[in-house]
Order: sequence, then structure tokens, then C-alpha cells
Amino acid sequence: MHDLQDNPTKQSFKQLPKLSMEQARFLTWLSLTTTHFEICREIGYSYRKINGLQSYIDDQEKPFRFNTRTLDRLIDNELIASKFIIPFGIKQQHYFLTEQGRGYVSLLASTKEITWTHFQKAA
Repeated sequence: MHDLQDNPTKQSFKQLPKLSMEQARFLTWLSLTTTHFEICREIGYSYRKINGLQSYIDDQEKPFRFNTRTLDRLIDNELIASKFIIPFGIKQQHYFLTEQGRGYVSLLASTKEITWTHFQKAA
């Protein structure tokens, strides 16, 4: 008889938080090597301007809706983190996957066969 103790992948997946479709889609998108996501934190004209969502689109090139609650949930679950960068003298908060976030995306791909292409077509 096999249980979770025999399969560390299933055990690890079981311990990860349950994400909505939107949260899993954003996490998977952020895992792509061609993706960057930043929010301007400089008070003034561009405060809270979001950079990088140009590629957050479905297979018909329509943009997915982005909700800051998705970002907050992924941060709270330690799947993504951020650091401040200052390109061209403007303070930006750059977001990226944590080790646990990369593991979550890998488990989605390997156990559920869910990839970014899947999310683009599911829209």
C-alpha cells in the first residue's frame, strides 16, 4: 500500500496552499524566464504604475485581468517575494518566485500537467 510517505512529491504538493485559478495562472506566468513584474513605488506621476503585464495575455492576445489581491495572497503564502530596485532613479518593487513558488509551479507541471500554455487556452 502506497501513501504520502512513499511519494515525497505528493506529500510536498499536499502541504502547499490551495490557489485559485487566477493565482496559479499568475504564479505560472511569473515563473517564465521572459517575464518581469514591477510596481513603481516612487511618489509622483508613476506611483503604483505596473510594468511587465504586456505578456500576461491569453492565446488570442487579450490581457488577463490582474488583481492586487492575487499578489497579496501569493506573498502571504511565501510563493513570491520582492526587492526594491532603482532603475533610472525611480524606485520599483520587483517581484519574483521564491524557492517554494518555483516548486509549486514545477509540481503543477509534473503532477497536473498544467503549464502557461494551458492557462492561456483556458481563458
